[in-house]
Amino acid sequence: MNILFHTYWYPYKGSIDGVFVKEHAESCRVAGNNVAVQAIKVLKGNGLLSVSAEYEEINDIPTHYLVIQSVFWKWVYINIPLLYIYTKWHYAKYVAPKFTPRIVVSNVINPAGITGHWLAKNINAQHIIIEHWTRIAKFMGKNLFASAARKAYANADAVVSVSNYLKQITIKYGSLPAKAHIIPNVIDSDRFFYKPKIQSDKLVFCCVTNLKFPKDPFLVIAALDIIAKKTAKPIVLNIVGDGEYRARIEALKPTLSFELNLLGYLPKDQVAGVFHASDYFLHASFLETFSLVVAEAICCGTPVVASNIPPLDDLVIAETGILSENTIDAWTASIEIAMAHQYNMETASILYRKKYSKEGVGAMFNNLFVNLTSSKTQ
Repeated sequence: MNILFHTYWYPYKGSIDGVFVKEHAESCRVAGNNVAVQAIKVLKGNGLLSVSAEYEEINDIPTHYLVIQSVFWKWVYINIPLLYIYTKWHYAKYVAPKFTPRIVVSNVINPAGITGHWLAKNINAQHIIIEHWTRIAKFMGKNLFASAARKAYANADAVVSVSNYLKQITIKYGSLPAKAHIIPNVIDSDRFFYKPKIQSDKLVFCCVTNLKFPKDPFLVIAALDIIAKKTAKPIVLNIVGDGEYRARIEALKPTLSFELNLLGYLPKDQVAGVFHASDYFLHASFLETFSLVVAEAICCGTPVVASNIPPLDDLVIAETGILSENTIDAWTASIEIAMAHQYNMETASILYRKKYSKEGVGAMFNNLFVNLTSSKTQ
């Protein structure tokens, strides 16, 4: 089946922006579909307006870039009718001569869901919106194009969210419940796989997180400091990631009763190594869309203690870890409960790697594609 991914979030010239969209596209290709990508990149430029087309084949996926550069790039990005004019021109000139999609898959309601709705209608294709965005409510509350977004949700053949939390938000703002689906993000199952834990004279914990709100590493640090003062084994906390909290955490290090290492950002291979070397993964947050790192930790066989918020409550179950309210006392108690429990993480790893692999996610997309196209022909 011919599937066109239509997106403004996509890796470009070394950036990892929208890598989860790329992984969804690859999962659809792995499942046997013919996939092409129309990636619109609105970038800061020196002149008034520059529009160009670029082409690259990435992992056997034809990728058509529409590159719009302007000194007023922020204004261009919010001018959705202007974006559609260039999108329609780019599709007609560069995509259509080589590829006729049966389904247009738009990624994130603003602006792709809106321009994708108009494009799919223009070329008589079915339309799916995939939602990854946490700012839907803010956009719908005051944006000039909120009504167009609601119409795009309501008229889509399907609206896919990466978690139940986002699914409920899309339904609130126009997605029809019968057309709302959940298909998760993809995990690299070749990198994130089970390894049995090696016994050590230390208790090793890890976080993989952005060191800024809505994450809260200070809950983890405070709880471990309490536990370190009463446990026999020395405690080590390795934090992967960076952000504005780093300086505050560095200042705390001399006052702590355990070893804390700030590792900065690491490539995926090394992140998997950190999970494998850790006894527990800790993830404190106030807001999530899917939380890939939690699923990656479980795939590596590392039990999880995470904040009791959606969608973490979909990922962390009794067999894989424990959820905690976001207070120091609750985090302290939850970590201690996890430390006292024996988890069968090998079984959990097998299940999660199968579900979140490209093959598993691709199969979910295929089921949706088949249902949509068969219903249209009936």
